[in-house]
Amino acid sequence: MENEIILMECACDYCRRKELHLLVSDDEEGIEDIEKLLMVTLLFGALKEVKLMLEGSVEVSIPPAPIV
Repeated sequence: MENEIILMECACDYCRRKELHLLVSDDEEGIEDIEKLLMVTLLFGALKEVKLMLEGSVEVSIPPAPIV
């Protein structure tokens, strides 16, 4: 779980700094693909956490900073 959090934070930082190109070759299609993948992954992770909070499995916490 800790590795997932670190990876998510790293991906968010790349996204905020608009440096996703550092994760793929200089291929515009590759950059677009990774942007979509990142957004879906972050959304899925957030929804999974919401589900656990609503079920009472985990404590409700302060949400992470939004991606702009």
